[in-house]
Amino acid sequence: LVKTQSLRSIPEKIVVEKPAVSVLDQKEGEQAKALFEKVKKFRLHVEEGDLLYSMYVRQTIIKVIKFVFIVVYNSILVSKVNFMVECEVNIQEMTGYCKFSCNHTMAHLFSKLSICYLCFVSVYGLTCLYTLYWLFYRSLKEYSFEYVRHETGIDDIPDVRNDFAFMLHLIDQYDPLYSKRFAVFLSEVS
Repeated sequence: LVKTQSLRSIPEKIVVEKPAVSVLDQKEGEQAKALFEKVKKFRLHVEEGDLLYSMYVRQTIIKVIKFVFIVVYNSILVSKVNFMVECEVNIQEMTGYCKFSCNHTMAHLFSKLSICYLCFVSVYGLTCLYTLYWLFYRSLKEYSFEYVRHETGIDDIPDVRNDFAFMLHLIDQYDPLYSKRFAVFLSEVS
């Protein structure tokens, strides 16, 4: 047997480098701070009034009134669409008659389309009525981040009120994750 030179492992050097703050990290930190300041200014501005809430309530009330008007008006007129229509034509000298019984061939189709239209408008109206219920029977002028405080451990997230609370309720209806993420920007600790 031929003896071969044994391979020795080279001991690895453990290098501990100081974590240097890169330019990108500083830039991200500055952007986050600027975003926090913008959110803070926006919050203070929007919390002052309840213009958005009152406009949303008025808009929804107007939609419900329009829905009721359309349903009542069309439901009255649907029953008046007839296949047989009495026609008055001024040709009595030629035929000896001035009243005729005419066929309206599209009457059946018009009545069915009107009923379908009323069904679609009713779905829209039910959505508007649910929105009114949601507006008046929930406290939408206050928004608490209690669950976010417990989840994240950040205790200085303030509760909000007025239009800002209303906007967060709307966001929460769309996707609750957005309001949780937004809560981080309200905390001075984060």
